[in-house]
Amino acid sequence: MRYNVGVNKRTILFIIICLLCLSPFLPAQKKKSPKDLPLYYRKWLEEEVVYIITPKEKDVYLQLETDRERDIFVEAFWKQRDPTPNTPENEFKTEHYRRIAYANQWFGKGGPIQGWRTDQGRIYILLGESKHILKFENEETINPVVIWFYDGMAEYGLPNAFNVVFFKKDGAGGVYELYSPLRNGPQQLMMYYMGDMTEPTQAYQELYKLEPTIAGISLSLIPGEADTSANPSMMSDILLSQKIPSAPFVKVKDDYAEKLLRYKDVIEVEYTSNYIDSDPLIKVYQDAAGLSFVHYLIEPKKLTFYQVQDRFRAEIQVNGKISDLKGNTVYQFERTEPLDFDVDTIKNIQAKLFSYQDLFPLIPGQYKINILWKNTMSREFTSVEADLLIPDPGAFSMSAPVLAFRADRNSKYRGSNKSFLLGNIQLVPSARNIFLPPTRFPSFSSCTGFRRTSNPAAPWNIRFSRKASKSTP
Repeated sequence: MRYNVGVNKRTILFIIICLLCLSPFLPAQKKKSPKDLPLYYRKWLEEEVVYIITPKEKDVYLQLETDRERDIFVEAFWKQRDPTPNTPENEFKTEHYRRIAYANQWFGKGGPIQGWRTDQGRIYILLGESKHILKFENEETINPVVIWFYDGMAEYGLPNAFNVVFFKKDGAGGVYELYSPLRNGPQQLMMYYMGDMTEPTQAYQELYKLEPTIAGISLSLIPGEADTSANPSMMSDILLSQKIPSAPFVKVKDDYAEKLLRYKDVIEVEYTSNYIDSDPLIKVYQDAAGLSFVHYLIEPKKLTFYQVQDRFRAEIQVNGKISDLKGNTVYQFERTEPLDFDVDTIKNIQAKLFSYQDLFPLIPGQYKINILWKNTMSREFTSVEADLLIPDPGAFSMSAPVLAFRADRNSKYRGSNKSFLLGNIQLVPSARNIFLPPTRFPSFSSCTGFRRTSNPAAPWNIRFSRKASKSTP
């Protein structure tokens, strides 16, 4: 379906001129080995955050070139994990280093390795304090066993309740090792077991006679799991090898790391550790003459305002770059929009979704789009990267579908080039596609270019409107 929104000859001429201004993308960074890092930064990576850094974060960290870049990365790393970013203390960081100190003090004492490197130290750093601890350390027929019981950690992708078991293979000597029902089996928990070491059922029965509590967790670490008396629990092994190691990653959005690497030479230093997540939506529509417009919106997860007396201010700056498949820049644009609200307006919009929207024309071809969105007041940024295909004017194509909260017919902006305005139909979309029953709210019209909708999940947004050379009939 096509809509005639008018053709601006100056716009087309400007795009053609831009095609002559070519500039390559920045070259990809070379990945380093941890041993190539300065000692301070290698220690941070391999000792301090080794259990909680995601693979993507580690990959980016090893591509950074300077100590300054690594310092910025470390700052951003902890910011992404701060549960209360508006307070001076980062509680997650404080707790993490407390766990490391505790592990070094209490685990591996007298052993050949530091406490944080032991199995007990690793689990403690990953999961923290257990709810209950059972110790069997002075039994005559059973190897030393320690059972840590955890519950209430389902939000990290873990079972509602589970045990972590440590044991010493060599009796009283050595350090505690992590016990796996599948890899070790109940036979390794007994000092003098003389039965078939490959038969867990027989070993379980023997262990049950010696200590029923230990026997109860020897085949499964997950209370209430289906009867596993015949075979060790496969789910317990998945818990130990996959679920627990990945628990620190569940709530971390590590896209910031790639954004920091991509834009570290483009944005100012004070922005680099302040990446915020966002949801984008990009659609391409043609008018009746075949001229294509790229409609886009960006919905950052937060918009920070600074209070100056009784006013609340922010300034949105958007930089866009369109490149061909060879990396040559074919079009660039910049927009700046100051926001200045009173107390009543802020109260009305502070809990609502914010959406920045705009559009631009583009000639046929295949492209990559990079949009950098910044709040110059708070020094926060987000970005959008996507592939674009602009069809030829005479080629058969279908308009991209878009979900919207509302479609306003007979828009007052008819005849304008405006984001998600198709002919005389104004769409009100959202990248998050959250649709709730309509609830009436006071209309928001204190600033030209903004809209409020009656749906509580719908966005309030900035829309730029530029008059076309001629209106549609």
